[in-house]
Amino acid sequence: MAELGASLDAMDLSGTAEVAVVRAAPLGGEQVLRVAGRRVVLPADGRAAVPPLDLGPPVIAIGGVGSLAHSWPDMDRVPLAATIPLALLAFRLAYRAHALIVRRGAAAHAPVLAAALAYGGLDATVSTALLGNVTAGGLTRLPFLHFLLWTGPLTAMYLRDLTMRRRVAALAFLLLVLGGCAWLLPHSVSVADLSTLVWPLAFTVGASGLRDLLDRDTGAFANSVADAHDAAAAAGFLAGRADVLRLVEDAGREASERLAADRDLLDPAFLPEIERRLALVNHRLVTLRSG
Repeated sequence: MAELGASLDAMDLSGTAEVAVVRAAPLGGEQVLRVAGRRVVLPADGRAAVPPLDLGPPVIAIGGVGSLAHSWPDMDRVPLAATIPLALLAFRLAYRAHALIVRRGAAAHAPVLAAALAYGGLDATVSTALLGNVTAGGLTRLPFLHFLLWTGPLTAMYLRDLTMRRRVAALAFLLLVLGGCAWLLPHSVSVADLSTLVWPLAFTVGASGLRDLLDRDTGAFANSVADAHDAAAAAGFLAGRADVLRLVEDAGREASERLAADRDLLDPAFLPEIERRLALVNHRLVTLRSG
């Protein structure tokens, strides 16, 4: 608040000024505003803050672990030379996504989802193209479904934070990757094989419900912060009011003492009015104290 006040004082504004949020951030992060057409940057609070609860970065990291699982001999048997770089890329993306979300909050969901989908599409394409086991454990291997297992839930959680155009683009990309990888498979896909889509779809629906739960918790926390702010503002008002009353009482007492000490030096014509005003001040102070 001090930085905002100093910035507004330096701008020497008058009348009505239009204020817009250029880049929002979580509580305590750097905020960028535009006030009366001028850019105002409020630096981040130097005190340590609790990072926002966001499942995007850990979900991307889980996707990286899944990339390594493609190399398991009893699964897809994709060469480690391909899956290790994929996993390292996922871990790097997860770290960068966490840093971006800490700085920008929900405003970072669009670029984080775009990076996750791009990585997931790469993982699906590489694992399908380099598939070593057509079948394993009595199941037809469809390695690209791993992509849907984690990008589907992540998309469901982030979708409501995107514009309509980006929502359509994200869903179209998911379908494009699924169709392209199905075409890349060295074997045909039967109707029975498509039953494995149940798991990604179930995870995606569950993630949507999880986002609802997180939003309710976030709303409850925001309400508790607002209540604490209101209580602190009310307490500050009462404390300031008490200080003002005390200062006025001290001034009134000092004026009464000076009147008593210098009474003989004053014009008698003014004494009744001075006493009336002092009495009025004392009466109003008593009324304010009782109220």
